[in-house]
Amino acid sequence: MEKDLRIFKLWQNMQLLEVMSDPMYMMGDKHRLDDLILRLRAATTYSTKEKTAFLFSEAMKYNKMGSLIGSMHLLFGACQISIHPAVVAEFYRVMFSYYRHRGTGSVDNIIDALDNDLKILNSPEIFQCKAQLLIKLGNYDKAQSTLKEALLLSPYHQSITTILAELYIALKNPGSAEELVNAYLKQKPKDDQILRIGATLAFNKNNIDTALALLTKASKINKKNSEYNLLLAVMYQQKNEPKKALKIIDKLMKDNQSSDKAWRAVGVYYSRINACDLAIYALEKAVKLNNNEPEHVRDLAMVYRNKGELGKAISFAETKVAQHKNSDRVTRILGALYLLKKDFEKAEINIRKALEIKSRDPFLVVMLGDALYQKGNTQQAEKEFERAIEMNKSNPEINVRVGQVYFNLLKLDEAEVYFNAALKMIPNYAPALKGLRYLEALSSKKISVEKFIEQFASQMKSLESGDLPPSKNGKKIHFNIWDALVDEPETG
Repeated sequence: MEKDLRIFKLWQNMQLLEVMSDPMYMMGDKHRLDDLILRLRAATTYSTKEKTAFLFSEAMKYNKMGSLIGSMHLLFGACQISIHPAVVAEFYRVMFSYYRHRGTGSVDNIIDALDNDLKILNSPEIFQCKAQLLIKLGNYDKAQSTLKEALLLSPYHQSITTILAELYIALKNPGSAEELVNAYLKQKPKDDQILRIGATLAFNKNNIDTALALLTKASKINKKNSEYNLLLAVMYQQKNEPKKALKIIDKLMKDNQSSDKAWRAVGVYYSRINACDLAIYALEKAVKLNNNEPEHVRDLAMVYRNKGELGKAISFAETKVAQHKNSDRVTRILGALYLLKKDFEKAEINIRKALEIKSRDPFLVVMLGDALYQKGNTQQAEKEFERAIEMNKSNPEINVRVGQVYFNLLKLDEAEVYFNAALKMIPNYAPALKGLRYLEALSSKKISVEKFIEQFASQMKSLESGDLPPSKNGKKIHFNIWDALVDEPETG
């Protein structure tokens, strides 16, 4: 029965052209992986479980290296040894990512195959996988029903409960999230991950004491999870008890007091969740411990900017330019900051300085085009945009960056051209599709240009400059444009 899994047919039907698109796979990996799988299947010193686990581990390594074909090859090999729902689920995730990125296959076929395989492998792992893919497709209603169905099969399943609760929170339905979390904690009151979600819900309602109690309990249950302590500091900061917040951070960092990299990691973490004061505290420590690292300077300038202290960000970065003249990082962020200040002359000067160090950086060239465009030199700006695209014709992100510049300037027709150009390279390229959705939303709402610029100019500048630190899922957009696209009342 398990031989009838549709995932295997999808794998076998992948065209040779798709396989050839993975250089790593074509340069001998196929034969090496075939040999590895055959030798492992024949080995008698390892159990079936060990063999499957080893191939799964190797598949994850290939996935991280960007060889999705190689990863799928190994996952298929693992399934030939033993069918395990977690391996099948990961096989589906990798295949989904491959098709979504390449734009060469229909992701609908993957969802259809998942539905078929759920009848054969009626397991929480497959339900969870289906829900995650539906969330990526923006089909939140089906994702919710899939997760609810999974919980009927396996009540109080931690990861499924977590995904459903976080989906409720994202969809601004905290009541359903609270109901789900409370029911779960009645059965499993010592589950630290669900306690953390409960703390988040309480924090979002400004019930800081309840949030602190839940997160403190979670941190005592799982002492190895340092993130709980980092979040406790945020809660004390919100409670206007900064000394307690800093004491928690200092205690956590006791064994890393002399490590600038450790302090930077904490600063970047706080920057991602917009806890600017704590981010500044950590990054100032990093700069003090290692004044020769330009990344620390860039990060701290960014947080000053995010806190709304643009002048301080510029002044700080300016004091570090001479010291870091051999790195593009400080002049790059200065260029972005001066763009934000609308001092396009100084923006251009600093961007050109960065380009003296990294002359083949297409994203810096896009920034230069932005500065020139806003100075009124539109013809030269357009030449710079085209030069950036010529530097790497196969990279759709460069077209998206140019589209974002035009979008930020509210040149919507021009933005659409570049978003569509990116989609011609990769039909399912998510950033380009997101850009088009923004255009559609903006054009369908009655919103003043002034209001839009006021709310989102700084974020869009950050996005186009490439200076936002990526979040854990790799995404760099940290704002919801639809919050600003509310119809304004008719006047007169």
